[in-house]
Amino acid sequence: MLDKFKECPLEIIKIEGLSEPMLHPQFNELLKKMREYFPKAYFIIATNLQYDFLKSPFLASLDYVDMVYLSIDGTGELYEALRPPAKWSKALEWLDQASLNISEAEREKKLHINFTVTKANISALPEVYELKNKYHLASVRINLAQDWNGDQQNQYQFDKTFLDQLKPFVRDVKGVAGWSFKDCFWAYEGMVVDVFGNVRQCVINTSQE
Repeated sequence: MLDKFKECPLEIIKIEGLSEPMLHPQFNELLKKMREYFPKAYFIIATNLQYDFLKSPFLASLDYVDMVYLSIDGTGELYEALRPPAKWSKALEWLDQASLNISEAEREKKLHINFTVTKANISALPEVYELKNKYHLASVRINLAQDWNGDQQNQYQFDKTFLDQLKPFVRDVKGVAGWSFKDCFWAYEGMVVDVFGNVRQCVINTSQE
């Protein structure tokens, strides 16, 4: 598959859910091969911290990526409630191992907390920033929860109280105000390849022909 696309001027390659990349024991070898084909591309991966850091290919993968999303949507019991069956103790253990095995400079450059915010977890944001500072991570990336069905109204509505709570963190909110589906770049500039090798034009609607 890489041979088919090796002449494409790919600028960004993002490898993430609907699963956990680190479940593949040779994930770092995949990244190395992709980096050989696309040495100038910006590589992004996402991970959920729910595995043994030292037994995973994460450390060996880090040399080949530019940015890592650490999926953390809360702390403590809230984290576990939002991400069953995830364990907060496992996430903290991962962060402790990362701080011992990755230099502070590299953590501050590559490791970013990815936080999807709703009314249920917005109160946890201050604690998440404390986590970012404690472990010397690069940033907190805040994403407003979305419903990606283009023909349906977003089930997540944000009232004035919610927005007032969000204002102190506005510099880290990602996305473009006023965005609509006609602005989507995927069909024209992007490409999605799933774990079965299917190539699709939409990262969300993965059931289309």
